[in-house]
Order: sequence, then structure tokens, then C-alpha cells
Amino acid sequence: MGCVKILEMNKKHNKLYSIIKYYFLKNKYNLAALAIVTFFILIGNIIYVSGFRDPNPSLQLSGLAVEAQPRLIEGIDTLDPNNGFTSQSLGNLAADTILKGDMPYWNHYEGIGMPLAGEMQSAALSPFTLLLHFENGLLMAHMLLEIVAGFFTYLFLRRIGLGWRASLLGGVIYSLNGTFAWLTNAAFNPIAFLPMLMYGIEVTKGGLKEKWNLGWFVIALAIALSLYAGFPETAFLNSLLACVWALLRLVQTEASFRLRFFKRLLLGGLVGLLLASPILIAFLGFLPDANIGGHGDAFAHAALKPISAPAHFMPYIYGPLAAFSEYDKTGTLASHWGNIGGYIAISVVVLAFIGLFSKVNKTWKTVFLVWIVITFMKVFGFGIAELFWNLVPTVENAAFYRYITPSISFAFTVLAAFGLQGLITKQITGKAILKSSILFLVFIITNVLIAKNNIGIIATAPNYKYIAIASVLWSLAAFFIIIITYIIVKKKYIFIVISLVVLADVLIMFSIPQLSTPTVKIDEAPVEFLKDRIGNSRFYTLSPIAPNYGSYYEVASINQNDLPVSKRYSEFINNKLDTNTDPILFIGYYRKDPKGPSAYDEFTRNINNYKYLGVKYLVTMHKQLDVTDAKRNSLIKIFESKGVDIYEIPNASNYFDVSDGCDIKEVYSRDELVISCDVSSGHLVRKNLWIAGWSAANNNTETEIKIENDIVQKVDLTEGNNVIKFSYTPRYMASGYILFIVGVGIAIVYVFMKYQKVITKKSTIIKK
Repeated sequence: MGCVKILEMNKKHNKLYSIIKYYFLKNKYNLAALAIVTFFILIGNIIYVSGFRDPNPSLQLSGLAVEAQPRLIEGIDTLDPNNGFTSQSLGNLAADTILKGDMPYWNHYEGIGMPLAGEMQSAALSPFTLLLHFENGLLMAHMLLEIVAGFFTYLFLRRIGLGWRASLLGGVIYSLNGTFAWLTNAAFNPIAFLPMLMYGIEVTKGGLKEKWNLGWFVIALAIALSLYAGFPETAFLNSLLACVWALLRLVQTEASFRLRFFKRLLLGGLVGLLLASPILIAFLGFLPDANIGGHGDAFAHAALKPISAPAHFMPYIYGPLAAFSEYDKTGTLASHWGNIGGYIAISVVVLAFIGLFSKVNKTWKTVFLVWIVITFMKVFGFGIAELFWNLVPTVENAAFYRYITPSISFAFTVLAAFGLQGLITKQITGKAILKSSILFLVFIITNVLIAKNNIGIIATAPNYKYIAIASVLWSLAAFFIIIITYIIVKKKYIFIVISLVVLADVLIMFSIPQLSTPTVKIDEAPVEFLKDRIGNSRFYTLSPIAPNYGSYYEVASINQNDLPVSKRYSEFINNKLDTNTDPILFIGYYRKDPKGPSAYDEFTRNINNYKYLGVKYLVTMHKQLDVTDAKRNSLIKIFESKGVDIYEIPNASNYFDVSDGCDIKEVYSRDELVISCDVSSGHLVRKNLWIAGWSAANNNTETEIKIENDIVQKVDLTEGNNVIKFSYTPRYMASGYILFIVGVGIAIVYVFMKYQKVITKKSTIIKK
């Protein structure tokens, strides 16, 4: 208390106190905006935050569910179950590895070992991933990212000259955008950093007269965090919009400052890549050995079908997520839900149409409008647009049709903020309102006609017509309320009424998938049983303890469900484990040919190869196997529960196998052991994937890792004691560390110089 009194008595003369007070007063509106954005994100996630429904993906996806209560509404709560199979399971392992003091470079629990950071979707090196260590950490990480997205959208809109009210609502709109609502896998993560990148560009432009302006550092941070976020496609496609905006702002800059602006943009981009060097090196170092699935040029002409157009703006016109897919015998609706990347709330669309006629910079409006048009043309496969976009390097390797949606949402949000600004300041003319109304009505009628032509495929679904009609009526209601509000409501109340309409629309659309989250209880007894017995061996699952939940529970599974994956292991799977599966989906039940051999058939046919890789247990659903058939294949049931049976596979090989004349004395981990040999020509076979990046030391002396059976590792042993230590570091990672340090060094120097100038300036202001 005495210290507080002293500080209070001397606050007028206390420089630190004065500077803090100065910054607080200067940023009080920003702090208020941050609080408001956070509040509405809490409201948007209230079904989860309140505990009414549990969003933990493991409850639904681990394959361990034993009890489930019905969903409040039919459908699913996310369009991509990789929120569990990769984001949660691998992210949790990465977080735990870091908190144990290790780098999350390798995953011993997936397949026969797999790069963890290099796989990318784990977002292993992202600071946000650390939250996954905690229960429901994925929800916490997602909400924090939503806050980042909303706050920086607000800051961007303020920076380009919009009032705080339009900017604030714009921030809330983007923080609850349709991709956040529908895609909760790793594609979710980079979205937050598009507004930060756009804001960084504006701060850079606004500070061109300052020698030490740090806008470029915001750019660098946004780029680095986008890459660490774990989904390069979203990060790359978002950056294209930022590049277009940066180019526009460069052209709009005074000629005398253009070179400085360009240099700072370049500096921000360069430092961003330097700061992201560790994850880039891990990823690029893995790619030569990776199976990347369809990410060659398979996406060059991939596009959505017309059925998906209305759902971008009336998101539930075909029902809740995947709720009616089973009623469509053509598979069109299932394809729609499997490929669409989000939606734009209809009230935002209404405001965006009005924004086109606002008195904001005409070039800005044109750029965002053109972005929306040309991206949607590519999304729906218009030939000219495809030709144009495929000229952009790597676009043909990306699922453009799905992962471009966040940038489209951002463009709509900005145009909507323009429209709201015009409405609340009464700067929109009656003629402009009429034009925008006609355009919107033509737009909505077109989408309704498209939906009408396609909705017949779910004609047997319950209440499908009522849901579709409700979607159309909701859209028209949002439109008419906004227009009537402008016409009859007093100027000072326009913002309140329109905000209520938009917030109701955005929050309800965002919350609907959450109502499809079931209440589930899981039985972790099978996991605990395996943990007690499995040691360094592995299990193979036909469904329960789903891939990659072996990584989540840290019990090794030979299955995998990932991308990218090892090319070498992929070939081994198809040649020696299961000829009727896709190695990317080596999950124990996926069949390339549904009429071909089952996963169990392939397992029994190739059981010796499974044994060779140290597979000691087979995990199945309860009573999935015929008892007689299991005995015929020498499978011994050693565990059963309400949902799971576990069979022991006799004579499975050990994770560590040594040649005659050598004995394993001590095993400390999967990477370290002690072997004693009576011969000078012994060897150790380690059932871990052979891939570049692994090194081994014998008695602290580096030894060569050879390849055994074209798949696993082998090292030579010497007579006497052999203390063997294996270590994995992505190749070229030393260069990654050096580049990272260079990036940090550049940032520190510039921040220090800026800090010195700011302190001097603020001290002068305070004295005055």
C-alpha cells in the first residue's frame, strides 16, 4: 500500500505513469472496441461457453462414444472432421511436447512415425496451439483467433477512415464469419491474420513520413503467424487479396513516397518469411519425401456446382449442415457440403450492395467488388476466370473453391461497413438506395431460382420446403428492415436498429451448427488398457481410437489420417498392408472399392507385415469380428467393453530388434536404449520410418542410419556396450534457426529505434 501511495503522490512527475496514461487515453476507444468484439464472440459461442453443449471433437470423433443424446437439430457441427483428426489430436501432442521442453518435430504415435511440425496441420509451432494442452483448448484457441480477426478488422476500417460505429460492427461481422462457423479444422487458423495483414499495410502507408514507422512489422507478424497457423492454402489465398490491396495503395501513394512504401512492404514480407523460417523449413524439408494427395494440378479446374451458389448467402436453404444429404440419391448435396468453404450472412450482403453506392473512395469499392466477382467466377468454374487464376503460381495446386471464402467474406465485410457508414451518416441518396435495392432483389431472385431448380433432390426430406422458404423470407426481411429503417427512422437511431438486425442475423447463422453438437460420453478404458500394456509396440484399429487419436492419447497406432504423409510409407501401405485403401485415409474402414476386400480381410492376408512393424494389438468395435474367424487367425481377445474389443496378435516383432549376439539391456524411450553385444558385427533394426532428418549416435559418436526393407531404420553395433541415441530434426533446420534469428534481430533494431523516438516525443508532449 505504501508503494501505491508513493506512486500516487508522485504521479505528476512519474514519466512511466504519464506515458501509460497517455497511451491509455489515446487508445480508449480501441480498448472498448476490443471488449465489445470479445463480448459478441462470447455470445456467438454461448452454447459452448455455457457448457450446454461440449465442442470437444474427441467426444464425437475418437470412436470411443458409448452414450449419446440426440442433437437439438439434425446435421453436423462442422464440415471437416479434421478439427479432431488433425487439429486437436496432433495439436494437442505438439502442445504437450513443447510444454515438456522438447521441439514438436516428430510424432511417434502416427503410422510408423511421422513429421509433426512438417505435417503443418498440427500448427505445431503456433503460439495459439499451446492452448490445446487444456481441456477444450481448441475452442479457446478458436475464440482467441476470432477476437484477433474482429479487432484487426475494426482497426483496418478505422485506419481507412470509417467511423467507429461502422468499423466496430464490421469487426464483429468478420469475427463471426461463415468460415469460422463451418470449418473448424486447421483451415480456420490463418483467417484471423488477413485483417492484421491489411491493417499492417495501412499503418505502413500512413507512416511514410516517419523514419521508424513500424507498420512493416505488423505485416511481418501477420505473415509469420499465418504460416505458423498450419494451413498454407488459406494463408496463401488470403495473401493474394492483401497483395492486391498493397499494389493499389502503392499506386495511390504520392510519387515521392512510393519507393519508401515499396521498401517497407518488401521489408515486412521478408521479415515475415524470416520469422516463419522454422515452420517453412520443416514443411519444405518434408515435401520431397511426402505424398501430397490431390495437391498436384488436380485442383486447376475443380469448381463448385451451381447448387452451392445460394448457400453462400442463404446458408441453410438446404437444411442444417449435411442434415439432408442422405435424402439425395445423386450425391450432389453431399458434394456441396464437402466442398463449400463458408457463407456470407445476408444482412452483410444487403449492406455491401448499399456500400457500392456510398461516398467512400470509388477505387476501393471497385477493387473489393472485382475481387468478389472474379473469385466467385473461379469458384464456380467460369473458363475465363480459371484461365486467369491458374496463371498465378500454385493456385492450381490449391482447393481454391473452398479456401478462398475467407477473403471473399472480408471483401463483403468492408463493403458492408462502407454501406453502414453511408446509412448512419445519411450520405446515401434515395436514388442510390433504389439502385442497390434493385440489384439486391435481382441477386436474391437469381439465387432463389437456382435453389428451386436444385432443391428437388431432397424432396423426401422432412420440412425441406419450410426451411427453404424460411431462408428466403429471412433474407427479404433483413433487406426490407434495413431499407425501411433508413427511410423512416431518425438518424441517431439508425445505427442501433441496423446493428440489431445484423447482429441477430450474424449470431443466429453462426450458432446454428452448434445446435447440431450431440451430448456424448466416451469410454477411455480401452485407451488406458493399451497404455498399460503396449510399451513401444503399436495397434491397428478398424474404427475405435480413430486415427489420429493414438497421437492424442500418446499410444502408437499404425493407422494414419493426414496430409501430407510419407511417400515411402504410403507405398508400403498399398503394397504390403492394404491394397484397397488410400494411404492418406489408412483409417481401418475406408475402401477404395466398396466391393473389394475389407480392411479386416487385408489385415489377415498381410498379418505378417503388420507383425513386422510391431503391431501387437487389433482394436475393433465390440462384436465386430466373428469369434471363430478371429481364432482361426490366432487373434486372442484380451479386452472388451461396451463399444470396443481388443485382440492380441501373437509373435509381433519388437520396436527394437537386435541381431544374434546382442542383447537389449535398457530402453529409455523410443529414441534411446543400451545394447550389449558379444560380436563386432551386430545391428539394430528400429521399426521407425526411415526419412531424411534422422541421425543416430553410438556412444556419442555419430553412426549411419541404414534402411531396412525399404521402410525402417537400421544401425550397426560394435562389440561391448552400445548407448544408442536417435534424434530427428527437419533437414536444413539450422538454416531455419539462423534465418529466424536474423528476422528477430531486424525487428529488435527497428522496434528499439522506434521506441527511443516515441519516448522522446511523448516525454516532450507531457512536459508541455
